[in-house]
Amino acid sequence: MSEILDDHLAGPKKNGEFVFFRDFFNEEQATAFSELLDLHNVPFKIEPVKTILDSTITGAGLLPHSILKIKAKDFTTVNQLLSEKALADKAFIEGHYFQGYEASELMEVVQKPDEWNAEDVAVAKYLLGVQGIPISEDKLQSIEEERRKSYERGKSFHVGTGLFYISMVVLTAVLFNNLLWIGGIGLGWYYWMDKSVYVDGKSYFTYDPKGRNIGKFIFIAACLALVLSFFVPAFIISFF
Repeated sequence: MSEILDDHLAGPKKNGEFVFFRDFFNEEQATAFSELLDLHNVPFKIEPVKTILDSTITGAGLLPHSILKIKAKDFTTVNQLLSEKALADKAFIEGHYFQGYEASELMEVVQKPDEWNAEDVAVAKYLLGVQGIPISEDKLQSIEEERRKSYERGKSFHVGTGLFYISMVVLTAVLFNNLLWIGGIGLGWYYWMDKSVYVDGKSYFTYDPKGRNIGKFIFIAACLALVLSFFVPAFIISFF
């Protein structure tokens, strides 16, 4: 495993060139996955997960062992490789927990490929066919395009939720510690600027324009409040 880490961490260092694709909870998973990518000449990087907490405290099975990154342009290729590998493994299909799913549940998996890994989606499509509900390529393309558009639009974020977060940040900062405004800054930045990567490797803002505007407001308000929390008391003391 150390050889895999050394070889691929020594690769290109350009920002944004490699994007998170999957995490692994043991060395065997990481090794098997890297061998598949090596076999098809797909560039990748495997990085160990570093944490300030010792595994004896958090539990070795709770945190990923390592993460794998690939280039965004290779997402579609890798997902296709994983789908083909899954469908070629009859034991994997027969032992998959989707075997107990009804058609409506399997269809939901197909309609939301970003919430599942490529192997699961492939098995869901296969089992739908077994149940007598095959999905044509045109239908699949239509489903995937609609889901991508939904992903591109971003998640909705209600004003009420935003006001709740703002009030909680204000309340905790006033009652406990002014430095808690920093939490409001992080929260605002997340809703304003966070991006998510779709299954095709393209990144989109996680929240819709309305949600991002609320996040921007939270971010600016928290920044101003943090500055004032340091300067206003000092001004009052010097004035008196």
